[in-house]
Amino acid sequence: MNNKSYYIIFLFFLSGCVEHIFVIDIKPTGNFNINYESSGNLDDMKNIDYPLPNSSEWEITSPIHKKNNGYFFSSNKNFNQNEKITGNFTSSDSIPHSISLKHPIEIKKSNFILFEIISFKCSFKNRQAHNKYPKLEKWLNNPDNNPEGMIKEILMYIINQSIHDANLGFNIFPIVQNDINNWFNNHINQIQDSIIFNDLDNYLNQSKNIIQSNLMIQKTNIDSIMNIYKTEAEITMNLIDDDFKMKINMPNTIFIHNSDTLINEMLIWEFGLEGFIKNDKNLYSYSYKINYINIIISLAFLIIIYFYKKNVPSSI
Repeated sequence: MNNKSYYIIFLFFLSGCVEHIFVIDIKPTGNFNINYESSGNLDDMKNIDYPLPNSSEWEITSPIHKKNNGYFFSSNKNFNQNEKITGNFTSSDSIPHSISLKHPIEIKKSNFILFEIISFKCSFKNRQAHNKYPKLEKWLNNPDNNPEGMIKEILMYIINQSIHDANLGFNIFPIVQNDINNWFNNHINQIQDSIIFNDLDNYLNQSKNIIQSNLMIQKTNIDSIMNIYKTEAEITMNLIDDDFKMKINMPNTIFIHNSDTLINEMLIWEFGLEGFIKNDKNLYSYSYKINYINIIISLAFLIIIYFYKKNVPSSI
């Protein structure tokens, strides 16, 4: 567990850490296999931040079971050349696509006359915390900073976005916003983050009651809107103590990559939420193979054409 964990435990964010390991084996044909492994705390493995690839399309090679001091899960899937990979492993519509963690992977083989290229691209899409929860981003980049106020900031983001999306009208919106600001300044600012986190639903309900008290007619489902932004924040916070490792076995000659480690043909990336809290975490590698037979055939063809043109008399 990394040096962020002392505050995670203090706030009861998480009950443990999880390591996600991808081992991708790319064949010279362009076909490839993805093996996924997850190990760590059981509750953290099952929460909504990173759904396990356990749909019917995946072969579950090891169902969740107790292993050493934690739990372990693994699954496996074979892919054909240039087959599309889903952007995440969510198998339910309960989480809106806009707030889920997306990590599209593309593995492609391109054949040219004289050579072939195999490319690997993966992008862990950023959580935009610099706009939504800047204190969370600041703390992740420097865990020694005092993070007090981080949960209050997240609470206000959920409320303010819900008010904005509720389309209350130009005459109601400023009244609701003013009442929320007064409630926050007079009551919430004096409460510790840990207390707010442990009773977050209660504080969200208080804000919801303030909003609804200004509405003569209930025009929108504020509960469903708040739930979206609450879920978005939960996904981001639950990723705090998750570690990711991507291992790629790539055939042919690797000529461009941004991996952390390259051992023989295996490329390895290791990162956590801080790697994509603000910007996308882009992983890539390319390899090539020269088709010497086609080169020889092409040269022979050019030589034949050259001597043919040289020996054929020009027309008068």
